[in-house]
Amino acid sequence: MNNHSYPVDVSVYYYRNWWVLKISVDWDDDIFLFPAKPTKRQIRKFKKNTVKWLKQGLIEINNGG
Repeated sequence: MNNHSYPVDVSVYYYRNWWVLKISVDWDDDIFLFPAKPTKRQIRKFKKNTVKWLKQGLIEINNGG
């Protein structure tokens, strides 16, 4: 697998009574909804898990699975 790192953009905004956490990695946008503003710790956790999940998907694609 190539170790190229992709830029990860994170934004938090309020929309229609929900706090929205948007994590964008090059080709993928993931959106998570929170009833209260997410903490910095929650944001880091979701960002880490999203990147981990995407890397696993890339490994599976590169291995033909």
